[in-house]
Amino acid sequence: MSRNVDLAKTVFIEPQLIEVYPSEELKPPVGHGLNVPANLYFFGVTSPSQPAALAKFESKLRRWVASMPHARFVSFDPEKQTLSIRANHF
Repeated sequence: MSRNVDLAKTVFIEPQLIEVYPSEELKPPVGHGLNVPANLYFFGVTSPSQPAALAKFESKLRRWVASMPHARFVSFDPEKQTLSIRANHF
């Protein structure tokens, strides 16, 4: 399925930042373009090795994801250094 999306105008990726549809004017209705459910995977998420510090770090990740509209925490694997998030739309 072709979505006819200009990625250069739609998705911005910088260190510690991913932004989809930075301008409300470009954002299509939910269910169109890239404004659809998506799984987001973050690699290289380093965490403390001490159990107490690791638990605190994961709690911080969960709060960070909870602060995002339309997103939920899926998993964090400290050994693989991966974080998974589910976004309902952007």
